[in-house]
Amino acid sequence: MGDTLRAYELHHLSVVGRFATPLEVAEMSGTCNSLWQRSLVGLRRAAGLARYRTNLFREPHAHFCAEVLELPDNVYLSGYWHSERYFADVVGTIHNEMSVRSELAGKNLELAERIGTCESVAVHFRR
Repeated sequence: MGDTLRAYELHHLSVVGRFATPLEVAEMSGTCNSLWQRSLVGLRRAAGLARYRTNLFREPHAHFCAEVLELPDNVYLSGYWHSERYFADVVGTIHNEMSVRSELAGKNLELAERIGTCESVAVHFRR
């Protein structure tokens, strides 16, 4: 999709789950970043062990797609998934897991205190 690679930065939240390994992502998405990955995925595919692209679902457009809710387990989802309708049945889980795991400290605490003492506005820009 041409996405910018980013590091996982949600470790301060209460997110629970198992994360795919780089090899699992390469196998499911077909995006092998190295000769080693391509070779290993090729060997696993030849041995019938890889699920290479067989379980890949690309978001077809920017608005809600009900088809994704009917997909089987173990499908690699590629897209932005902006619609809240995708997550309607797990709102409680999202609220719980998006809660901060540890107390604010340092500059984060200072900024939170400043925000709390005045009228505040937040603006988020995406590039």
